[in-house]
Amino acid sequence: MKRYIVVMNEGEYIWTPEEEIYGLANARNIGRMQAKEMGRREFWLVECKQWYPDMRRCMGDIYDDIGDMGLEYIDDDDFVKQITMREDDELMSAINTCVRHWLVKNNRLPKGVVYAEKRHYTIDRHGNEVFESATIPQ
Repeated sequence: MKRYIVVMNEGEYIWTPEEEIYGLANARNIGRMQAKEMGRREFWLVECKQWYPDMRRCMGDIYDDIGDMGLEYIDDDDFVKQITMREDDELMSAINTCVRHWLVKNNRLPKGVVYAEKRHYTIDRHGNEVFESATIPQ
């Protein structure tokens, strides 16, 4: 289930686990109620996703280490030369998945989120929320 925070001022994202709201319908209702309480005619819902490290920065070192081991043990490092973008993406995905699984398995979840989508709503004259737009926060 997706998690959201309600934002009354665009760009002012303050995330805490206590502020998270589970489910879009629930978040819309809470956003509408908060906007009414504050006398506002608009609000934003920002989707929050668990942050995990991206291991892309380590890829060069990984290829170098694999090549060094090949030279050291079998006098061959050609097998790691001219790696295609598809092969690189495949290994990157596998390493990221492995790191995430290890973090979850050992209960080492980072205490933070990334903002995946920002949804803008306005309140109509009948007091209902009206979806306006969705963007990716910068």
